[in-house]
Amino acid sequence: MKNISLPFTDLEIQDRLILARTHQHERISLDKHRQVMQLAKQEFSDQEFALILDEANSYSVDFSVLREIRNNPKLKCCAIISYRLTTQKMLSGIVPALKKPSKFFRSRNDAIQWAKSQLKTNDN
Repeated sequence: MKNISLPFTDLEIQDRLILARTHQHERISLDKHRQVMQLAKQEFSDQEFALILDEANSYSVDFSVLREIRNNPKLKCCAIISYRLTTQKMLSGIVPALKKPSKFFRSRNDAIQWAKSQLKTNDN
């Protein structure tokens, strides 16, 4: 496991997973998202990987980031750890636009297990 702190998020990288916990009141722009994806490329080379978003803090995401997630062929799935039902309700209409497996979870362990199972499914 590797931990990386960026000015806007803390990342945990392990087993082809990136777990991101964005800092309070940040706005995730396309440039910030690309910084994380560049780290993914360095860590995983040409392997497929999963992104797990830990929604512990309140932050916003630029809609162009969703398009970038959707169009990244190496990013195979996106798990969202959501502690508030209002977040799930707000994002439930956006998640299908990712056009890749995406799911909400209440616990970190469940999100990690699901993401790993998605990567295994794609490995076969």
